[in-house]
Amino acid sequence: MAHLPVLLNEVLATLKPTAGETVLDGTVGSGGHALAIGKQLGSTGLLIGLDQDAEAILKATETLKSLSCQVRLIKSNFRHLAKIIAEQKLLPLDGLLLDLGIHSDQLASSGRGFSFQRDEPLDMRMGAEAVVTAAEVVNDWSEASLTDILLGFGEERHAKAIAKAIVTGRKYRPFETTFDLIEVIKQAVPEGYTKRRLHFATKTFQAIRMAVNEELQALDEVMPQALTALASGGRLAIITFHSGEARIIKRHFRGWRAEGLGEVGKKALKPTRAEVLTNPRSRSATLRHFVKN
Repeated sequence: MAHLPVLLNEVLATLKPTAGETVLDGTVGSGGHALAIGKQLGSTGLLIGLDQDAEAILKATETLKSLSCQVRLIKSNFRHLAKIIAEQKLLPLDGLLLDLGIHSDQLASSGRGFSFQRDEPLDMRMGAEAVVTAAEVVNDWSEASLTDILLGFGEERHAKAIAKAIVTGRKYRPFETTFDLIEVIKQAVPEGYTKRRLHFATKTFQAIRMAVNEELQALDEVMPQALTALASGGRLAIITFHSGEARIIKRHFRGWRAEGLGEVGKKALKPTRAEVLTNPRSRSATLRHFVKN
């Protein structure tokens, strides 16, 4: 399944990319949002795309090759935004986008265990920067730490039972693949939980992925860098899929507004029903935006 950029019309409406501007997509993925943005920048504009996944950079290169604007694709985590701005000698940004969702290509064909639908090694690292694998998390972390991430990152109601089952299971043999983990989760949760529309392993996999890649820490780190990087009148748009992400963004936005540094978008934007029907993965997406004074 091809990756469909989430909330694309809303992204364009809030970022308002215009010919000659400089816009940075901090999570370029396979290039869906970036392609639409780049078409608005014209031959005098500059589009920068970041992604920590080398495979994503290759795919984005192919997707964006038809654009007339200048394109620079850089393999890096957006938490290093200030360093990248300096190294690339970039002018202040007119627009900055962060789509915090995992893109479909990573789920479908990475071979790194992001999906519970295929039996793959428990890796879940989005880039080489991540030093801990998912296998190390489930095989080495304490029961208390596992419970904490399942509750905090996954909002998993059966966190304690799943963590306990993982710790018990690894005494007999280490977890190596996604199916090893799924089987233990299935045994740990009530039978009715396995028959819901949302797969019973979804929240556990999300929690482990977020822990491996330090996703909330990276978001918290990039927020002040993003504010500094924006030009006067610059627009910041962030798509979230998780309440923890939303809390971090709202905290920074409130602080910026209180200091008179800019205006927060009047309301968070959600996908239309038509988009959800076309792309069910967009269901939990929310777009928040900020305009710097």
